[in-house]
Amino acid sequence: MDRASISAVPREVWVVEDNSNYRATLVELLNRSGAYRCRHALSSAERALELLHVEPAPEALFLDLSLPNGDGVTLLGRAKHLAPKLKVLIITQHDDPAHVFSALAAGADGYLTKSSSPQKILDSLVDILAGGAPMSSSIARMVLDRLQPPAVPSAPKSAYGLSDREMGILQHLVAGRTMKEVASALGISYHTVDRHMRGLYGKLHEHTRGGVVAKAMRERLL
Repeated sequence: MDRASISAVPREVWVVEDNSNYRATLVELLNRSGAYRCRHALSSAERALELLHVEPAPEALFLDLSLPNGDGVTLLGRAKHLAPKLKVLIITQHDDPAHVFSALAAGADGYLTKSSSPQKILDSLVDILAGGAPMSSSIARMVLDRLQPPAVPSAPKSAYGLSDREMGILQHLVAGRTMKEVASALGISYHTVDRHMRGLYGKLHEHTRGGVVAKAMRERLL
């Protein structure tokens, strides 16, 4: 059984995946979990946007990046605009930097490759619903590589006016920790972390956690 507690009302998750076999696998995984249900399993970005305009958004969305009639990154950005509280877990075959950073900048809450096990997918769903940012090991490796000392000078924190506290929080965010975990690690309150998060959004000119993490990696701020 996954780490989510099974409630009387399963939490709603939609799937957007154009491969019919893999789409069916994800739907079965959700519906058999007891904690989630999938009422909409869609093959195109266009259809997903149509439903988001006329139906209440689910709590989470499983999203592939290669879709007919519109790419997943474009859908991700529009979905976040329509439903800001929606959590989006990318599940794709793409593990190259261009796709990863584009998805993070558009607001992805987690990024898995399709080689991920069913349990990894369910655990990652628990994590994004709790505010975390789960990643496949290969994606996490890419993130860690970005945090190694660069061959060229990195952008100084003064370029954005980040405080030492904001830099500390940013480091934890890039590591995929939830705000609650950040608060515990730094010995400060959740509300203090939230206040510094708003500062990061403003100073880095980003509107999502994924965008903040992507900019930190792309410009080697840490």
